[in-house]
Amino acid sequence: MKIRYILPFILIMAVLVGCGEYTSPSENTELVGIALCGNANWPEYPVAQAVEGRLVDTGLYRVDFECAGEQADLQEGQLRIMLANHPKAIVITYVEGADMSEITMMIEAADVPLIVMDRDACTNNPDSEAMRIVNEIMSSSN
Repeated sequence: MKIRYILPFILIMAVLVGCGEYTSPSENTELVGIALCGNANWPEYPVAQAVEGRLVDTGLYRVDFECAGEQADLQEGQLRIMLANHPKAIVITYVEGADMSEITMMIEAADVPLIVMDRDACTNNPDSEAMRIVNEIMSSSN
């Protein structure tokens, strides 16, 4: 007797789900996140200028690992969110003697590329690999 009431419900739900537009998280693999870390995130450099004002809508995040305390925890949390939400995340960083072991392990665990560049390649050179990647993503998000 219960089947008689449940079966129409199941059929109605199947029709509603079939007619609706559904995007599963696994289908959303084209999202790309970029984290600009350390000096790559300084506003006077081309990489940071390219993403100015477009961080949230394009999945671009700034992360400064040189800050301390609550601010550092917040920045690391932002990177964790980006890595969780963007399957094709890319982390661009300039590291000068900073201990990146914890961050590097987090990035490796997320299985995303980590691009570590020297200061000039990452920040001063508008034709750098970092700029090429940022420009490619910015143009594809328009």
